[in-house]
Amino acid sequence: YPNRNTAHPMNWSREAWMRSVNALKRICRDTAGSKIQIAIEAVNTESVNNPWAHARLRQDVGDPRITVGLDITNMVYPGVAFRMTELLNVTFDLLEDQISYLHAKDFAWNSMLPGINWSMNGTGNMDYETFLVRCSRLKIPPVMLVEFLTTNDEYQQAQRNIRAIADKVGVKIV
Repeated sequence: YPNRNTAHPMNWSREAWMRSVNALKRICRDTAGSKIQIAIEAVNTESVNNPWAHARLRQDVGDPRITVGLDITNMVYPGVAFRMTELLNVTFDLLEDQISYLHAKDFAWNSMLPGINWSMNGTGNMDYETFLVRCSRLKIPPVMLVEFLTTNDEYQQAQRNIRAIADKVGVKIV
């Protein structure tokens, strides 16, 4: 397929899953003894596209160095677009000890199927209050990276928005 934004039907096959698991087992075996973590980021067009798939991947590979690069908006589809609090809580409940880094972005629903556009952090459907509170409870605070903005002014505005929401809910951002 041309890129990760275009799904291939084989992405969800048992064969594709096992190829991914076996490749990760090989990487883990080849890096045994090192402290590297292998962070996998969910993408809707791939087989790892929800919190349960993340948990299953780590179990099937059998190595605690398989971790999560959490980009919650990569798991948004029509069934959860307006249930972000629920998706966030389920994701953190299942994966909180596995999260290596976070992507912070936001989306606005624009039509029935499919329909999301990236939006300024804190202005769309993402439940930033729950997101930041759950992030603050992680034992090891991960790095948070803001994505998909284009200008320095937009990134500065995103930072102001995120910090304002953090202040509102009593979360300290370092």
